[in-house]
Amino acid sequence: MNTGFLYKTNQFIDRNSEAISFRVFIFSFIMKMFYALAMQFDISAHDLWDISDWNTITAGTLGYVQYMFQYRQLPDFFDGQFYHPPLFFSLAALVFGPVYSLTKDEVLAFEVVQVANMIVAFLITVVAYKLFKELNIRGTRLVFANLFICFCPTLYNMGACINNDCLMTLFCALVLLYALKWAKTRRMVDIILSGLFLAFGMLTKVSAVLLAPGIGLLFLYVLITDKKNIKRNIIQYLVFAIVSIPLGISFAVRNYVKLGMPFNYIMPLDAEPFDVPLITRIGLPSIKQMTTCITDFSDHMGFTNIWGQTVQSMLFDEMLFNTSIEPLFYLSVALIWITYVVLIYLLIRFLVSLVKSKYSIENKILIYGCYFSLMVSYFVFCFSYKHICTMHMRYIFCTLILLWAGTFGSDDDSKKNVISKHEWLFYAFTALFSISSLVLYLIPIQFQFS
Repeated sequence: MNTGFLYKTNQFIDRNSEAISFRVFIFSFIMKMFYALAMQFDISAHDLWDISDWNTITAGTLGYVQYMFQYRQLPDFFDGQFYHPPLFFSLAALVFGPVYSLTKDEVLAFEVVQVANMIVAFLITVVAYKLFKELNIRGTRLVFANLFICFCPTLYNMGACINNDCLMTLFCALVLLYALKWAKTRRMVDIILSGLFLAFGMLTKVSAVLLAPGIGLLFLYVLITDKKNIKRNIIQYLVFAIVSIPLGISFAVRNYVKLGMPFNYIMPLDAEPFDVPLITRIGLPSIKQMTTCITDFSDHMGFTNIWGQTVQSMLFDEMLFNTSIEPLFYLSVALIWITYVVLIYLLIRFLVSLVKSKYSIENKILIYGCYFSLMVSYFVFCFSYKHICTMHMRYIFCTLILLWAGTFGSDDDSKKNVISKHEWLFYAFTALFSISSLVLYLIPIQFQFS
């Protein structure tokens, strides 16, 4: 690589990073809206099941939305998807209701809900960008971090799917943002907002609570080290607890008391759990996972490696991607390999950053505490429920944000943004990742709907 050219490129991007990022946002929003408008509302059919006929309640997420619109009350049962907290389904019903009332067309109403959910996916990218800036990620690094998150296929899939994963991820990103702000400012408003968004996340999907260990470690460290402000900190912690805990666990407590639903209840699956060697699950991804974009749910040896299936779901969801066009198939395989290069580089630098002093201890505790809490819980979940569908990036999308945050941020806002040649090579792969994702998710639409 020509050093002079890279230096000039870095200088140009540094000077124009805000303008470039803004254009990335605009283009990302247009593409997400295009995808939502072009694809049917059930393209990502994660537990959607059937539309209700308004007489018989269907137990999927579509039926849950219709139930909240039709009956305007919390369910008195937890069949199917009705064990989930009601916030997403209540908000979706508020979007669904006016459209259905005017048109009597359930499909159209759900299409509008899908568009609204895709807007939530876009808002995740905005919050991630604000979080990166809070950590002094700027210039070239900010542009490429933003590029990766904005065009990550997972957000296309989460936004297009009418379930609670996307909204929960937005609330989790907001929890992280305001917890980081509080670590710097110690303002009451930041800790209140962090607690409130944690409660909203838990009312959307209980797994939002998995951020709590990282936040708890941050609070404990500050309590021990900041002896001059013990009283203030304890008061703020009490406010955080009052804001987050009663509201966050209210639906779970209500279901336990009224319906006898266990706190750790998860809907049982009909399929038998697979039984494969441990090395198959945590060793290297299989050849099949590296050379196809379609998951074969009957092939347990080929598609039960956790790393491989997480990347598969990150890029292609489940049984979603159209591979009838041969060039797109080869591009999808290339995207798999590009993604591994990007993620391995990020993970290595993320782990190296753990032992370096580029961050305050508070920021390290929060970022790494939340990352490892999410990953450990994810692995426990994958081993507790041995089904291919349990291995999915939509459950842990915030770990991607945390990888970028932990790798490239700094507490020193005056630090020069010096980029090495190997980091430039990484950004080249990041650009290839984003461009390939964009092509793969737009060309199939054009062929399918032309």
